[in-house]
Amino acid sequence: MDDKNKNRRKLETPTRLGIAPWALAVVLVAAGVLIAGSAFSSGSVPALADHDNIACNDGVPAGWSCVPLVNKPQSGPGVTAPAFGEIIYRYVDSDTMWLSVRPVPPYDTVLAGAQFCLDDDNEPFDLAGGGNNGPNHCTGGSAAAVNISDGTALVPGFEAEPDNDNAGGLNGQYEVRVVTMVEDGVADGLTYFEFNNIDGYSYFAYHVNLTGPGASTASTQAFWQFVASTDTPTPTDTPAPTPTPEESCLIRLPPLPPICI
Repeated sequence: MDDKNKNRRKLETPTRLGIAPWALAVVLVAAGVLIAGSAFSSGSVPALADHDNIACNDGVPAGWSCVPLVNKPQSGPGVTAPAFGEIIYRYVDSDTMWLSVRPVPPYDTVLAGAQFCLDDDNEPFDLAGGGNNGPNHCTGGSAAAVNISDGTALVPGFEAEPDNDNAGGLNGQYEVRVVTMVEDGVADGLTYFEFNNIDGYSYFAYHVNLTGPGASTASTQAFWQFVASTDTPTPTDTPAPTPTPEESCLIRLPPLPPICI
């Protein structure tokens, strides 16, 4: 038997399972793809492989800002713990915001039903109301004067919304509440939602539920404020004055006057 037929015989020799080795390899590879695909489609939003369990501690790309997602009952402006995730956001321009949600270990899954509230002043952040459903929380249809679905309508202009926050001495509503978030793209490794027409809005709250292996579902919120750029313009140097050239005179004998140039 020549070498070519010997090699062909080896390829066609069945294993104890009745499958040729090359066919068994194909089956194993296919099984691996199915397993990997099943894990990837679990709906989880993976944190960075090297991200620790402290929100906004690392892994925030340049040009983005981060605010912790805090357990809802304790959440409020300036509160950073206990945090189970983070909101990473970026102002693309004065009218557009990109926003990404990322859980931190042991949480790894962002659940549906997020709510995003916007306001043009800080009245909803008056903590005097307090409580689990205080007026500073972004939960439920009564949290804002106007409710819209992401992807179906622009955020209404801030000047057109009712600014009745302090009526009767009570905490008011947010101007707008956005639900049914729609992913718009990926930038710097972050999947983000894009919100347009936000010029004039200065206070924001985001509510979302997180979960993970061995972790109970956590109702979380993040709060942040738009801070306009305060860059000081570089002063323009005052140009130095042009020196006056000295006169040069030719002295002549009297009564002739000198000649100066």
